[in-house]
Amino acid sequence: FSRLITVILQYYLQEHPDLLHPKSQEIIKETIARNGEVNLKRYLRTPFTHWKEDKQLGSISVFHPDDDGRQSFVSNALTLSGNKYRIELSPRYTLLATATEQEQAKKIIARVRRRPTGSAFRKLFEAMRKSPFSATFTKKVNGITISHAVHVYGDKETQQQLLQRFLKSGDEMFAQRGHSYWRSEQITDPITKLRETGVINDQDLSAQQRFMSLGSCGGVKAYTKLSRMFLGRVDILATIGTGIVMINDPYNRHFFEIVAKSPSSITWQDMADKTAFIFKGGRGQDYLQPGCLTSILHKLLAEEKAKQKE
Repeated sequence: FSRLITVILQYYLQEHPDLLHPKSQEIIKETIARNGEVNLKRYLRTPFTHWKEDKQLGSISVFHPDDDGRQSFVSNALTLSGNKYRIELSPRYTLLATATEQEQAKKIIARVRRRPTGSAFRKLFEAMRKSPFSATFTKKVNGITISHAVHVYGDKETQQQLLQRFLKSGDEMFAQRGHSYWRSEQITDPITKLRETGVINDQDLSAQQRFMSLGSCGGVKAYTKLSRMFLGRVDILATIGTGIVMINDPYNRHFFEIVAKSPSSITWQDMADKTAFIFKGGRGQDYLQPGCLTSILHKLLAEEKAKQKE
């Protein structure tokens, strides 16, 4: 607790000295000198060097089969298709059993590709709600292929299969879209079940540093649980308030594009600066981005837990 409190004080001294009285600053400096300064920069490092080694960046977004999920699905699809992403069947996240079913799904997506309108995407959503296939939006940026797969939640079994494929695929981002009360069905419950049955293990969860985008309201409630579930090997975008599509759609799209265009040496603070335009005008002021104080504290806790195991 002493270390965490020291880090909190150090963070405010470095990032928000304008909020501190001069006398308070002196007391904080003395506290840091006594307890030891923590190198906060190492908690701002990104995994982008590893991510870009294979020249691919992949994500999967899961939408719930309700009105809110449909609206988010259509909005996300229009955002991607309107920025030159090509839609096709996702072989990785399509759970159809037969070749005939897959061909039928390809025909449905081909019709949408010819005319990517809101109406077409609503029909696609309904088709995906009834059948376990997924679509993916792809685009090449700076020599890197970006893939954004989309899936509509079906049931517990298919969601477990979906999470299993995600965890073993090497894809970097998982986005949960929809209300917060669906989060357990979409993420935590299936992962817990997969671990209990031995389908996945700690190595699968910690194989790489992943990114999780929680589009739902009050995502911070799951922040600690997900951080622990992924053994500290996850960076999270969440909100302490209301998740809004005006933030989720552009952030998830621009995130990979910025990674592809930028040097791998950029930090999470650099990423926050490059995405600041999405949050301008007070929009999304309740969002917690990687590199924020909450993120740093969770990484510290993960380190302490790892040391205890040793």
